[in-house]
Amino acid sequence: MNHLLQRIIGSSFAYYSRLIDGTINPHFHGQDRVLSLRQNQVPIVWAGLHGQNRLASAIASYFVTPGDKPVCAIVAGDHRQVMMESYYRNVGFNTYAVGMEEDTFGGARELLRAIKDLKSGQISYLFLAIDGPDGPAFIPKPGVAYIAQRAEASIIPVTFASPQAIQLRSRWDQMAIPLPFSDVHIYFGPPFAISKTMQIDEILSLVSESLQKANQKVEALAARQPDES
Repeated sequence: MNHLLQRIIGSSFAYYSRLIDGTINPHFHGQDRVLSLRQNQVPIVWAGLHGQNRLASAIASYFVTPGDKPVCAIVAGDHRQVMMESYYRNVGFNTYAVGMEEDTFGGARELLRAIKDLKSGQISYLFLAIDGPDGPAFIPKPGVAYIAQRAEASIIPVTFASPQAIQLRSRWDQMAIPLPFSDVHIYFGPPFAISKTMQIDEILSLVSESLQKANQKVEALAARQPDES
């Protein structure tokens, strides 16, 4: 697929997300956790799930504040890069195109730039799908641990759910596609700081456990089950 076609596809997806953005009814839960970190100028990594990326970008305008530092997302530096860069940039996010496999870290200029910008406060927060781009679902790649540890950042799990969304159950990530005039629930789980002494496997275990709990929480909230936020 040539770059022009990728840009067209990415822009088309972004147009749909922006259309949804103008009609949905968002419900935020736990956003005070984000505000507390921001007030204390703590670098923030938002750890999300690949299957919820469309729901996340459909409410991008609620996260992008004019005049504030840019919001950024990690995209895979592979054959999908141009399409995903076009998509995210058209919904208001800046991007870093990096590989998420461990053997790419040494020469990944974009990865190092993301870490530097996050640590120095040049960006508001960094969002990445911990199990993307190819799964398996809920299994975090080493990249999230690597970035957070070197940027001395806190990781906050963020999950999304919409009762009206179309769920592509045949996909590995069961991608949820938002619909116009739908309710979208956004849940921010308890953040946790990453120390320099923590092992990568330990960090990944924490990320996986926290995201699974957060996902259960947001699904309960979206289903209107009695549960505390």
